[in-house]
Amino acid sequence: MDPFLPKNHEEKFWRILENRPRPLKLKSLFLETSSSENIQKIFKNKFLAPKILKNVQIGHVDHEAIDQKLEILEISESDTWQNLESIGINGFVIWDRVDQIFSENNFSKIFVTIQEIRAEDILELKENLLSHSSLDHFHFEYINFPNSNQLSIFFGNQLMENRRQRTNFCYFQTENSQKLLSFCHNYSKKHIDFCLIDRFMLNDDFEYII
Repeated sequence: MDPFLPKNHEEKFWRILENRPRPLKLKSLFLETSSSENIQKIFKNKFLAPKILKNVQIGHVDHEAIDQKLEILEISESDTWQNLESIGINGFVIWDRVDQIFSENNFSKIFVTIQEIRAEDILELKENLLSHSSLDHFHFEYINFPNSNQLSIFFGNQLMENRRQRTNFCYFQTENSQKLLSFCHNYSKKHIDFCLIDRFMLNDDFEYII
């Protein structure tokens, strides 16, 4: 079964899920929906086998729609969520704190938009990611970042700036001596990225590693 369903098949999709005698075994789910309630239903109901589903990509059926409010703290405690490896959500804005819903190390890829992010959230997330060996790329777009100036206090002189690209960035040594955690904040485009890079990608005399 093709997991991608266009918007005109949305009602049929839910009818199939609700009438199945057992959870649907999908490794990846690509869903376009017009309602944040449908996203809640995916995780709160046992429609999909949680140990099988690894990748979820969700988008709004109206690609020009204003981002809708989405609260996922409750569903982040579900087995389905905690077994995911990759999630991407477009057209919806998450109103929960980043460190509360992405604190576990099960995710390797994240692409979401957050209503508000704080420097404390980034610091907490960074600490968790230092031991995250399967990290690929975490990308957080945000609407508000009220205390972004606190980043320079938390990270000190190691927080560098590229004024041309309007970014702040720094590197952290992970538990693996050959891997670094890369942090980048694009304050012009309002997004934050974490990813793992190989240590040899930087010069041996590079001093700005925390």
